[in-house]
Amino acid sequence: MDAVLSSKCLQICKEHIPLRRWSGRKHQIPRDRRRLMKKRANLQRKLKKVTYAVAENAIQRQLHSLQDALAQSHVRQREQEEQRAVENIKVNSKFFYSYTKKRLTSTPVVGPLLKENGELEDGPQEMAEMLQTEYQRVFSKPDTQKRVTDPCTFFSERKCGDILLTTFMITREDIIQAISSSRTRWLPYCVSEKL
Repeated sequence: MDAVLSSKCLQICKEHIPLRRWSGRKHQIPRDRRRLMKKRANLQRKLKKVTYAVAENAIQRQLHSLQDALAQSHVRQREQEEQRAVENIKVNSKFFYSYTKKRLTSTPVVGPLLKENGELEDGPQEMAEMLQTEYQRVFSKPDTQKRVTDPCTFFSERKCGDILLTTFMITREDIIQAISSSRTRWLPYCVSEKL
């Protein structure tokens, strides 16, 4: 009797309770890249502790090669994503268009700058200083003779044929007409509420 009851309960449970699916979390960062980043972190820790110049140079070379490997990993991933988007263009065009929209905006990168002696500089602090000195050299300084000392009297004088902001009226109808003739029909909530 006990065996029949337990087998019947087991059968009912199998029919009505779904199997538990494996919920293993997929890592966002690929395994090979995680390993490279772990090695890089270890080498950076070693670099802080090293006292000999020879060992420091060796660690710097290893760090440089790891950076290259990480960059290659990113390039491979981008190529795989692009290939997947191209393969899915006929089957799932939405996937392709979302991929292209995501890649459409790219942040501009300021490349290495050329020093006066002909060498390339890629350090961010040095590049910022070089750009600052170039901007200071290019832009002229304001003329001291044309400097406005008293803005109240300067801006109160009528210089452009007596046309001031106080000489014409803007009515509510003018604003509504300008809004209705604009290309976009969308208004912020605060403006539409007041109209």
